[in-house]
Parts: sequence; C-alpha cells; structure tokens
Amino acid sequence: MELIPAVLLLFRKTTTLGALISTVVMVHVVVMNFSYDIPVKLFSIHIVLFSLFLLAPDGKRLLNVFLLNRQTPTAEIQQVFSEKKHIYGVLIFKVIFVASIVIPQTINTWNWYKQMENRPETVPLYGIWEVEEFILNGETVSPILTDDRRWRYLIFEHPGRATLIRINEERIHYNVQVDSIDQTIAMNLQNESKFFSFEETGNRLKLNGEAQDDSISVQLTKFDTNNFRLLSRGFNWINEFPYNR
Repeated sequence: MELIPAVLLLFRKTTTLGALISTVVMVHVVVMNFSYDIPVKLFSIHIVLFSLFLLAPDGKRLLNVFLLNRQTPTAEIQQVFSEKKHIYGVLIFKVIFVASIVIPQTINTWNWYKQMENRPETVPLYGIWEVEEFILNGETVSPILTDDRRWRYLIFEHPGRATLIRINEERIHYNVQVDSIDQTIAMNLQNESKFFSFEETGNRLKLNGEAQDDSISVQLTKFDTNNFRLLSRGFNWINEFPYNR
C-alpha cells in the first residue's frame, strides 16, 4: 500500500492523490509505531509531515470537495520548461534518479529473500532448539524463572550468528562458528566465549563443553515451527467468539 502513493508522487498530475493516500496510510503507520513501540516513530512522522506539505497548495480545493460540498476549479499545472530539449532532459533525469534508487533496492531485497529462503540449507543446526535439561558443573539446574544461569532456547537463524535466550527471557546474540565435520560449536561475545562438542540425532541435540570456567551439558529438542499460532490456526472467515478470550 505504501508503494502506490510513492509511484503517484513521481508525476505532477497525480501528486495530490499520492500525497492524500500517503497521509492516510502513514497516519495509520504512526499509530501502529506508537502503540507497539516500533523504533521508527520519527521517520514515519516525517513522512506524514512531508505528505501534508505536498497537500498544502490544494488544501482549499480538498476542503471544498470533502467537507463543504462545493464546486472547485481544476488545478493549474504549469510547465516549468517550454523547450522540448529541457522537458526531455528532465524526464531522462527523473528516470535515471528513480532507477538509481529502485534497482539497487530491488537487487538487495531479492538477495535478502534468497538468503532467507535458503537458510535451512546454508545455516548449520538451523532452527529453534528448546532446552530440556541443563547441567552446570555437574548440577542439574531447574527451570526456575529467577535463575538466569539456565538456558531456555538456542536459536540458529542467520549465518555466523546464534541467539541464546535464558529462562528469564534475556536474549544474548553470539558470533558463532559451527563445524559440521568435527561437530563443534564456538560461540563468542566480546570477552565471553563458549566451546561445545555437539551430537545431533534427528530433532534432538546434545551439547557438551565449557563456558569460561564452567562445564556445561545441555539436552535440546528442535521446536516445530508449524506449532506457531500464526501457522497452526489457519484463516477463518467467521469467528463465533474472539480468539483472544
């Protein structure tokens, strides 16, 4: 939806329509950003202000059409240049300018999409691994929410990266090297390092290793992403009752 006003803003005759759609769409985005604490609040506000700025010259006409139910004259769009060579020159510049933005963004987006699509094949141990048993220095650590020593999830999603989620929901992002041949995992974060040998059997993973001066043994089970509510619930045209109750 945000692409439509962007295209309309490229042409003078559709600038008002593009700015109007942009204002409506981006006000909704601003409300979402504030409501869910999304970290692009200022950027979305700037787009709304820019859209209102583009609408300002036609403010009286829009007021007559939408509120006062009055006739309004057509907008007078004057040509900036009269000579054809200048008109064609501006057109060529516009095409080059738009292409210099759209083409690199399209290439980057496609490369990102292919990288995300191929993650299960390119990222060793790809997936969300849920901790079943956590042994620290020979002592089994129970899953108590206040015990920040215990792990809850270990996630391999991006190449060279792993995310550790502790039982208290603390997230730690590590640089990771997985050697599938020697079956070893090296996790590093500034002055902290962890080194494990691993054994993967189907949907189960066993880690044994050291972190600083501690010995750690972890039993994990791969989380089935099909159990995510967004995937498992499906689409329903009619709900007899609100799903969140």
